[in-house]
Amino acid sequence: MRLSNFLLWQLAYAEIYVTPTLWPDFRGLHLLEGIAEYQKRERRYGGLNHGEGAHPTDEAHQHASKVTRS
Repeated sequence: MRLSNFLLWQLAYAEIYVTPTLWPDFRGLHLLEGIAEYQKRERRYGGLNHGEGAHPTDEAHQHASKVTRS
């Protein structure tokens, strides 16, 4: 797949789904298949394993709550 330097920074954490079905033949069933495939993916948010590397917003939220309590 070629992205041609289009929005490379925005694509850093993007999840791309590629289907062999061409656009004129793409129907609702193909969309549902793509959504099902997307739901199966394991997201690590930069961590190595599922248990490691919390979601980045969790750390920011914990920090913000400590600051507001002080």
